[in-house]
Amino acid sequence: MAGGIRGIPPASLSMKRSRSSQSSEAPRSPGIPGYGIALALAILSGAAGLGHELLWTRRILDLLGASSEAQARVFGAFFLGLALGAALAARYGGRIVRPWRAVAVVEAAVTILALPALGVPLWSGGLWPALGMERVASWQGAWIQGMLSVLLVLPPALCMGWFLPLVSRATLGDRGSLGRHALGLYAANTLGGLLGLGLVAGVLLPAVGVSGSMMAVMSLNAAVAVSAWILDARREAEPQRTPAPGRPAWMGLGELRPLAGPLAAAFHSGLGLLAFEVASLQTILLVAPLSFHAPAVILAGVLLVLALAAGVVSALPVSWLRRRAWLPWTLALTGLLMSLANVGFMKCAVASGGLPSQASAWAFLGRLLALTLAAFGPALLAAGCVFPLAIRWADERTQADRNRVLGLLLAVNGVGGFLGAEATHRWLLPAFGVHVGTGVIGLAYGAAAVAIAVGSRSASGRIPWRGPVIAGIAAAVVVWTLLRTLPMVNPHMGLRVLEHRVGRDGTLAVVEHERFGRALLVANQYMLGSTGVRYDEERLGHLPLLLHPHPKRVAFLGLATGITAGAALEHGDVEEITAIELSSLVVDAAARHFREFNHDVVRHPKVRVIPEDCRTVIAAAPGRFDVVVGDLFLPWAPGAGRLFSREHFESVRNSLRAGGIYCQWLPMHQLTEAQWWRVESTFRSVFSEVWLFQGTYRSQAPSLALVGFREASLDWEVIRGRCDRERKTGGIRDPLMRHAEGVASLSLGRSDPGGSASEDITLGNAWLELDAGRLLMADGGDPPYLRGSRWLAFLAARASGRPAAHELPGSWSLAGVALSERAAMSRASLDRESAARLIAPAVREDPGADWSRWSGPSLNGVGR
Repeated sequence: MAGGIRGIPPASLSMKRSRSSQSSEAPRSPGIPGYGIALALAILSGAAGLGHELLWTRRILDLLGASSEAQARVFGAFFLGLALGAALAARYGGRIVRPWRAVAVVEAAVTILALPALGVPLWSGGLWPALGMERVASWQGAWIQGMLSVLLVLPPALCMGWFLPLVSRATLGDRGSLGRHALGLYAANTLGGLLGLGLVAGVLLPAVGVSGSMMAVMSLNAAVAVSAWILDARREAEPQRTPAPGRPAWMGLGELRPLAGPLAAAFHSGLGLLAFEVASLQTILLVAPLSFHAPAVILAGVLLVLALAAGVVSALPVSWLRRRAWLPWTLALTGLLMSLANVGFMKCAVASGGLPSQASAWAFLGRLLALTLAAFGPALLAAGCVFPLAIRWADERTQADRNRVLGLLLAVNGVGGFLGAEATHRWLLPAFGVHVGTGVIGLAYGAAAVAIAVGSRSASGRIPWRGPVIAGIAAAVVVWTLLRTLPMVNPHMGLRVLEHRVGRDGTLAVVEHERFGRALLVANQYMLGSTGVRYDEERLGHLPLLLHPHPKRVAFLGLATGITAGAALEHGDVEEITAIELSSLVVDAAARHFREFNHDVVRHPKVRVIPEDCRTVIAAAPGRFDVVVGDLFLPWAPGAGRLFSREHFESVRNSLRAGGIYCQWLPMHQLTEAQWWRVESTFRSVFSEVWLFQGTYRSQAPSLALVGFREASLDWEVIRGRCDRERKTGGIRDPLMRHAEGVASLSLGRSDPGGSASEDITLGNAWLELDAGRLLMADGGDPPYLRGSRWLAFLAARASGRPAAHELPGSWSLAGVALSERAAMSRASLDRESAARLIAPAVREDPGADWSRWSGPSLNGVGR
């Protein structure tokens, strides 16, 4: 082409003829030297990029807390960094003479700029204590969290954004085709992201933890940098096209005008695709377990489909893509498929039996991936073709530097992706719900299809708008007739839904059932407290407060229904309560739907509710509290495993005053014995004196407390005095909580180091979250959790290892074990003779006790 066609200088050809010839000849051009190497480096760089994004999110949320706003800040900083880097590459990339050297520089810069995130545990220890709890809970804390997200994530992400435009310039120069070769690099980079995700989530994190995984991913960046430097050294610097004298470095208005359509399509591709990904994730998590693994597998499916779409579009012959109807029709088809996706998902989930646990974690993840691809794959494939088609459209429309055009398209696409995710989290799903919200995204694709069809007239003046309009009408019918009727709560559970809300925190329903009363249903999967076990939940608050001589300032980590925190209001010594809850949806539900059960704790003048990650708030409150109570946290839930880490236990210990108490309740029916030993060992490495208390005699859903003391010891005379004071004021009516003997019946004595694990749970190894999530997927239908007979065996082992009256008043400590065994027996009840042996006289004969709050075997005329 450089020598002209049949002796005619290229300048004498019309623009249309020049672009047409260039496009049609591109597929027949000789192979691009070094293109295979560039594809390999694009795969490696993509693997490093997704690996960094996953690990930065974990590491920075270890610092900032796992609140929805903190996650949004990290995600936003990453996407905006990519977009800004691509924009800078489009702006200044044309001046770079040696692009391979520039690739080496930006990849090395990613490695160096990732070091602050790697070193978070080393430099962040004093950050929150220096700021203080009041500032952390105010706008200052949010501002600092936002700045840290930007400073830690945006600079390396910005360098990542340079990669594709620079590799395109280094490999293609003025040769090849933007719509084929550069798009091939984009497809390889996306495929690399899939490989990086699998490498980090499936191999590195379980094997070497967060820090080891980060160093492994940084080594990928270093390998790309070294390879690019070698390529630069082996190739003489080739003069690149530079701006002519007097010509601005940036593309002028005349060059940008033909790109208006492709840029609009690229922006909408990012906007709609990220919006659909967010909505689809919320839909799938109505069935998939809330663990680290499920979102990772869903993201892997998205990346697989996007890489396939880019590869398909890059391989299509140019003659197939000259008709501009391709893009409007693709957008219209995408909208229709998105509108049908949730309907298909529900049908697939029912037909496949949902997502029960499998024989192995890999079998479960394969089933989840298959369900995701079957339900959402067609819509994702169509949506994934939009950006590649925009690139090929841009290749036909402009004579501007193709590498600048690629950078500009990537930048606009990244900004659209960030805005799409934010709009979906903040507005779309809360306003319309998951099902209809997904359909609205589909309708937006249909509107974009019509707009682009109208804005791109063919040479004959005809506008291909009828097909997109018909597809849009069909999508609207689906939204109105089908999506509005899809359930958000399992209709077979017999629940009456009082309210259902969707937010950045996920989905939350307030439900009622004749068996367990009113409850919070999270993500259609598990109950977050219920009024049917109201008095057991109150006991979780009463017991730790009775162990302290004067519990004036109390903190509750987790609010849920507010019943446990509300129980503290019955204690006359309590002057100030701080309740910290991650989800603002939960706080609102507790205030509006459970006020008659929780003493209206959210609005009580003694109580301050902070909607934030409790690790951040508690770390900012050194020496503030007399008692800290940790709720029953799901061990496999994303972020919850951090609440069993040594770092968190140390923060709680530092938040206690001298003589303070930390009581961490454990859901034993969701823990294996190995997991229990690891948690207990980690807790004991922070607190020198640790006692164990069960919260109920129920064996199917037992709770157990790890109680640690700071500069104090458990004193039964203190407990007797506290019970006497509270009994006289008449606030506490639970029979077990009105007497030291009742408290003693729940005690299992001091923590026993005999079964301690060899390694503590830390933020670096994330052991509990990963192990609990794996078991949730591969328990074979019979998980070895400590419930039922396993729990009773656990209790018997604890009891047999110590004397009956070991530091406890009388022999009532072992009575709790016998009561638990009796409660587990079918149709077992306590007659007067059994009650005389197992229930202390002071408890049994207390006229002020409310025996409807009893948590043991049924009573046969006892205490009535």
